[in-house]
Amino acid sequence: MMRSYQFNAVKAPLVTHEGPAPKPGANDVVVQVKAVGICGSDAHIRNGLMVTSKRPITLGHEIAGIVTERGANVSQVDEGDRVVVDYMISCGRCQYCCLGKDNLCVNGKAIGFDLDGGFADYVAVPAANVVELPGGLPFEQGAIIGCAVATSFHATKIAEVSLGEDVAVFGLGGVGSHAVQWAKLRGARNIIGIDVVRKKLEFAKGFGATHAIDPLSEDAAKTIAEITQGKGVEVAMDFAGQPASLNSAINSAARGGRVVIVGRGPREIPISPWAFLRRELQMRTSSDHLRKEIPAIVEQVRAGRMDLSSSITARLPLESVNEALDALEEHGSEHLRIVVMP
Repeated sequence: MMRSYQFNAVKAPLVTHEGPAPKPGANDVVVQVKAVGICGSDAHIRNGLMVTSKRPITLGHEIAGIVTERGANVSQVDEGDRVVVDYMISCGRCQYCCLGKDNLCVNGKAIGFDLDGGFADYVAVPAANVVELPGGLPFEQGAIIGCAVATSFHATKIAEVSLGEDVAVFGLGGVGSHAVQWAKLRGARNIIGIDVVRKKLEFAKGFGATHAIDPLSEDAAKTIAEITQGKGVEVAMDFAGQPASLNSAINSAARGGRVVIVGRGPREIPISPWAFLRRELQMRTSSDHLRKEIPAIVEQVRAGRMDLSSSITARLPLESVNEALDALEEHGSEHLRIVVMP
């Protein structure tokens, strides 16, 4: 028997469920969950801002643990292996998968959204979706690599952040805060973090931000113009997904700059096309990550180039998952990532 915490109803706590541990299919492995991150998406699902394909469902998509059982066709993974789980399951056959764009798979499903996830003692996943976690890396860091760190990595790649460019990051939560680090690793010059929570601005400075702006106390676009001698930033990335943050990002961009939408907020946000036309701005979007990016990210963390030691702001037992979600949703929450550990 094992525990799991299931989403049954909107605006209601996750419900404790006890049942048999999953068995692996022929191409699957069973992972004993050692750590699972709490993502903003989990809170959005509970609040009804995002939907799952079924109910009840066990949430939790940032997973790390130990392989305890493997299917009959699995040879590339051994029992006892420490692993990070890539929650995005792609078909490998559609035109997008064949082009290496598996995040756009037309047949894709996601662990914790379409299939039972990691708020449990065990989870069954395709063997192709696990990546080795080196022994020197804590499970809780491995867990957040699968979403918070990978999503920000992919976003800075989509943005094509280059050596010497100025970058603004709007929204410094669990994803945006790591974008600051990736921008630094890519050689950005001025890295400007924008958030309404002072503690998150302090974290961003520790991660490599050269400047920090509270948009409630100053005009972000105006201050960015001053920092960049009137030019604006080559890359403005919006991780907050709100009308104010996106429009501020647009207004902060330099002529010919790239505005990258990452955060998911309201389905409709009014923007002016003239802001793009008169400055020949580019709007880009970034969705999740590619599977091939996970091993590369793990190596960056293992080598010490990406430091996740300050990324996790709370560690709680699995049975406190509802309290963890509540803490993440608090107005002005100072948390970057909360991890629960069975």
